[in-house]
Amino acid sequence: MKKKNSTHTLIISDLHLGSKVSRPRAVAKLLKNFKFKKLILLGDVFESLNFNKLTKDDWSLISLISGFSNDKIKVIWIEGNHDKGLADLFASFMGAKVYKVYRWRYSGKKYLAIHGHQ
Repeated sequence: MKKKNSTHTLIISDLHLGSKVSRPRAVAKLLKNFKFKKLILLGDVFESLNFNKLTKDDWSLISLISGFSNDKIKVIWIEGNHDKGLADLFASFMGAKVYKVYRWRYSGKKYLAIHGHQ
């Protein structure tokens, strides 16, 4: 069995689930190959409010992410311009806390996560 890569914080930006450019299978594979304590979804998790465009792979990725809170992984969602109206709705389902700007410290260093549209 292949050993998982390990990091404290994993940041993924611009998933755009429901769009033609989204790559939910590749993201799921990445998430499954890493061991981490914090996942930051750095904006534009969804493309739009049209849930009919979400594929089976999109829903599988959403389910994978929602299971992280059960594994004691902190999920942070930085609201992007495509997430308006969706972040609060899906955040509770995904076990995520929503922020416009997120600041944290790790190993004595300060970090800032903000989506590019700001």
